[in-house]
Amino acid sequence: VNLRGSWLNGARLEKARLKKAILLGAHLKGVWLNGAYLQGVDLLNAQLQLAYLDTAHLQGVDLWGAYLQGVTLEEAHLQGASLVKACSHGTNFGGAQLQGANLWGAQLQGASLSGAQLQGVFSARAWSSGEFAERTRGSIGRQSDFSGVIFTGGLNEGNVNSIVVTMSDEEAKKLREKLAPHIGKPISHELPENSGAILGAYTAEEAEKWIAEYEKAMSKVPAEHSS
Repeated sequence: VNLRGSWLNGARLEKARLKKAILLGAHLKGVWLNGAYLQGVDLLNAQLQLAYLDTAHLQGVDLWGAYLQGVTLEEAHLQGASLVKACSHGTNFGGAQLQGANLWGAQLQGASLSGAQLQGVFSARAWSSGEFAERTRGSIGRQSDFSGVIFTGGLNEGNVNSIVVTMSDEEAKKLREKLAPHIGKPISHELPENSGAILGAYTAEEAEKWIAEYEKAMSKVPAEHSS
């Protein structure tokens, strides 16, 4: 389905099946996509501020340059996803599975990473070519690399004002509190101490499991169309 540039702010789309959908530049602020199936979706530059994506299936999605401020991604499945240049200020990644994801240029100031599985994440300027299986296998055994990720600092009052400009007063206040420690501080690519994130490398067995789940999801025929 082609939903390029669509306005779906606040829509209730829990458990929606939108595999391979084109949502490039879509306006999805505050959308409810908990448990949704979004494998292979194009979310390039999508507006997802304050969206709810708990337990969503986002394996292999392209979130290049997406606006994810204040988004909830608890226990979401993001293996092999591209978050290159994603604006993830104050995003909740608690328990999310980000193994093999590309985080180059991602802005994670004020993000919650408790329990986030960051094994094999890397920082490459370009989106990795190849299918999900190829990319996932290519990161087997690779240690986590945060050299291009912004965790701390690099913000000023003007930046913060532009980040919260479309939020309600209450929402803006919460995010401002998370970002206050980063104003006027130098940029750091070091993962904060006591972040609670899980690092290291993942195994071939784990990769094959994710690949099998991804391929099953991408090939599944809706019940009403099955023979």
